Amino acid sequence: MVIFSVGTDISFQCATAYLIDCYTRFAASGIAAAVLLRSFAGFGFPLFAPAMYAALGWGWGNSLLGFIALLLGVPAPFLLWRYGPALRNNSKYAAGE
Repeated sequence: MVIFSVGTDISFQCATAYLIDCYTRFAASGIAAAVLLRSFAGFGFPLFAPAMYAALGWGWGNSLLGFIALLLGVPAPFLLWRYGPALRNNSKYAAGE
């Protein structure tokens, strides 16, 4: 649990630093949107988790969550590396050069 918790905390800190760097003037709003989205996920998980674990069991239920995390987490840095500049250029709120 310590390794998971430290990894999650580091991920949140990196995402927060990215939002602050990209949206300097509107950093508070960007961070608030990210926290709101994360809070909705934390709110929604207990609503479907009992049914998921009842249907799949502990092994496959945890595996499903791990596969979803891999599906979203592995390509995200590469996609942001590739398409990040174009996304920031299209935003009227992003910090310009």
